[in-house]
Amino acid sequence: MSMNQAPSGRIWSLLAIALWVPTALVLLWMSRSHKDPLDDPHPGDIREAVRMSPEERDHVLRRMRANLVSMHRILEATARDDMPAVARLAGAEGSAPFITQEMPSLRGVIPPPWTQLGKLVHAEMGELAKAAERDLPRSELLARLAKVSAGCVSCHNTYRIAPDDEDRRPTHAWRYP
Repeated sequence: MSMNQAPSGRIWSLLAIALWVPTALVLLWMSRSHKDPLDDPHPGDIREAVRMSPEERDHVLRRMRANLVSMHRILEATARDDMPAVARLAGAEGSAPFITQEMPSLRGVIPPPWTQLGKLVHAEMGELAKAAERDLPRSELLARLAKVSAGCVSCHNTYRIAPDDEDRRPTHAWRYP
């Protein structure tokens, strides 16, 4: 066979099998050793683990998603120059109860700095509502919204939610008496 000719079909079949078998074995090994990502954070994830029960975790994540939707709606209203909508939406977020009020069991779970950031975010939303009521320029409203999102980013960069499992609880995880 010259160098310009294609290898026979048999060689391609053997090559395919030779590549498929190790791939299948690796995938099988990975599927059997799969862990919940909350149990084993990404390598290098140095955020503080905040231990929560499944119910607490679901509640916190549901509220965070609702906050994200609210911020999106506020951005949309700001883009439309709909200041009454910005004031209404931001005011609702600013006066919303903090998660520890809605779920008292979280009072022993949420670290104090997280609570402080949450209160700051609620206060900033209230200030954003007042700014929209005064019909301040869009640039001012966006600057205030950036301050709100900075609080969210800071918290998400500091903490991660982890399962509340006594057997696996590291000594540095938050869970207050």
